[in-house]
Amino acid sequence: HKCLEFMVVESGCRYFSEAAYPDKIAVGLRIKKIGNTAWIYQAGLLREEDKLCFDLGFVGQVLVDCHNRRTTNIPEKMRDALKLIEI
Repeated sequence: HKCLEFMVVESGCRYFSEAAYPDKIAVGLRIKKIGNTAWIYQAGLLREEDKLCFDLGFVGQVLVDCHNRRTTNIPEKMRDALKLIEI
């Protein structure tokens, strides 16, 4: 087995409107982009009542070899799993 780590290299969030108690919140998650060694998750927060996205966040991760600390290609099995939520 190859020793791999997931490093967060970028993150951000855009707020469009506020939410407050007792709002019921739903989260939508997708993979926005898959590269050779990295991918970007995107999450939208929505109020269940109106289905409007009030917050859009993202996290960019890169796959790193534990031993040499260099980026490494995403294994095919992992890539297939990420593709399940890629839109």
